[in-house]
Amino acid sequence: MILRNFLLISVALAVSATTAMFTRQWLASERATMAAEVEIEVPSVVQNVGMVLVASRDAATGSFLKPEDMEWLPWPEDGVVAAYIQEGELTLDAFKGAVLRADIRAGQPFTETLVVYPGDRGFLAAVLEPGSRAVSIPVNATTGISGFIFPGDRVDVLLTMKFQVENNDQKQTRYLSETILNRIRVLAIDQASQNVEGKVELAKTATLEVSPKQAETIAIALQMGALSLSLNSLGQVGLEQADEDPVSSKLSSPVMAASLDPSYTIDLDVLAARKDPRLRLGGGRTSTKKSATPAKVLVLRADQTENVAF
Repeated sequence: MILRNFLLISVALAVSATTAMFTRQWLASERATMAAEVEIEVPSVVQNVGMVLVASRDAATGSFLKPEDMEWLPWPEDGVVAAYIQEGELTLDAFKGAVLRADIRAGQPFTETLVVYPGDRGFLAAVLEPGSRAVSIPVNATTGISGFIFPGDRVDVLLTMKFQVENNDQKQTRYLSETILNRIRVLAIDQASQNVEGKVELAKTATLEVSPKQAETIAIALQMGALSLSLNSLGQVGLEQADEDPVSSKLSSPVMAASLDPSYTIDLDVLAARKDPRLRLGGGRTSTKKSATPAKVLVLRADQTENVAF
């Protein structure tokens, strides 16, 4: 009886060991088959990837595109849309001076409809900040700083005018110069919105980005006198643009630029002889010219009268 039980247990152990061995071999064979399938699929995925032009960082509507704003990124071919710009179709230099029509986020693919190029219809409207206006003013070699103002620069707008004042029945022409707008962005010089070669050229007009109220100010100022531009420091502009979100708000808006204290100069501030007592603040200068009509006095002597001239 004991021998029988022993034989049964031995047989059961042998069957269990054999089953475990075959199960282990089967699992190992399945793992090897799965690994082989994965190794075969990987090359096929790599071969079906193209390079697509995407944004390397967030950018706002109206922003000028720069090489550092774009990069080529691997993209599965089955996910490439016909509108995407693929490597070999265009180079990054082709986007020099282009402007975004809409906001773009980092990693978002570029399309031709997303950008507008200089000279295209709607280019100036795309450059403008929402709510802003574009106005043009005449400039020359003097008022345009000898052609050293380029699109993208920040300028102050100065009004110079002459007017008549009257003092002691005498009229005199006086002059005044006042800064009417501060840190205004230049959109274009003549009809060029960029200066690719960086050449200094004398312009006849400058197009500025202003608020609606500032556009009205310029329209009136053009009738009052002559306008001229004063170039802002690049370092000053850089300080204004620090720590700004390029998508949530455009930098240095024209509305912000109108809040500075006014600055003006009158002709007497320019003259070194402004403290001369012969110069009157009212605008008149003491006359040294003798009166053409002499003064007369009536003199009475007894029953005689006589008009005496002095």
